[in-house]
Formats: sequence, C-alpha cells, structure tokens
Amino acid sequence: NALLPHEPGEAPAGRNFLLLGRQIRLKNAPTFKRAFVRVQERFPDITLEEGSMSHEQFMTRLKSCYAVVVPSVSDITPNTIIDAVRFGKPFLLTKYSAYAEKFEDCGVIVDPLDETDMVRGIETLLDPAAYARMSKSARNHSEVRTYDDIAREFAAALRTV
Repeated sequence: NALLPHEPGEAPAGRNFLLLGRQIRLKNAPTFKRAFVRVQERFPDITLEEGSMSHEQFMTRLKSCYAVVVPSVSDITPNTIIDAVRFGKPFLLTKYSAYAEKFEDCGVIVDPLDETDMVRGIETLLDPAAYARMSKSARNHSEVRTYDDIAREFAAALRTV
C-alpha cells in the first residue's frame, strides 16, 4: 500500500471514534460496539460514528475525528490505518494486522476476539497522556511510499519472472 506524505489534521471537536466501512461480520463491529457501550457508561461524552460513505466524505471525517477504529478479524493491511497516521490520528487496531507492529506507537493494539481488551484499548485512547503520545508518534511517522514507488517495485518484480 502507498504511504502518502503527512497532511495536517484538524483538532477534534469532541471525542468521536470512527468505525467506518462495510458492515460485514469479519469487520467485528458488534463486538466493538459492546465494548464501546461499556466505556461510554463511564465516559458519556464519547461518540461512535459508523457506517459507509464515499472516500471523500471519509477523508473529511478522518481529518477531524478523535480516533479511528479497525477491530476487524480480517484486515491485514487496512488503508484506514495508513490514512489515520497520515493525518496524525491515533487508532485502535486488531493485533492480527500486519500494521500492528509497524505502527504500534501510533495507536492501541487489541485482540479483536476479546471484548475486555477492546475496552482497555478505548480507555487507553481516552487517557490524555497516552493520546498525546500516540498523536505525536503518528504525526512524526516519516516513511513515505508513493504509487510511483509501488509501480517501480512491480516492474522490477516482472523483470525477474
């Protein structure tokens, strides 16, 4: 996947979490929502935005959200996480993602099969010091991999076949 250069995000107006995308079983939304409701009982100001929308609408929402959520049991390399890092937004991500290690300082890694672990992850994102640290790590992530880089990699691979 392409890792595009940073763009400035906006300060969130509130503590809104984004859980956007196709609502299929593998995305694990019901389990995450149960965890979210548990945390929301103690932190009633948090909100969850969910559903599907155009890429343009998603990017607008992402720039001004508090945090991004990918609790899926199937997303190996979610572009949503790349975009979150690009805009300096912390996230909650499944431990089964290839990005769990790559971007571990920029968000909270959870077991998507463990509702209690997702509660822990949400609570970690709500901790001001942890949130500030993860936001800073996301803003400072410096790796860039353009579509031109990817095309060159494909061309080089084809030459070896």
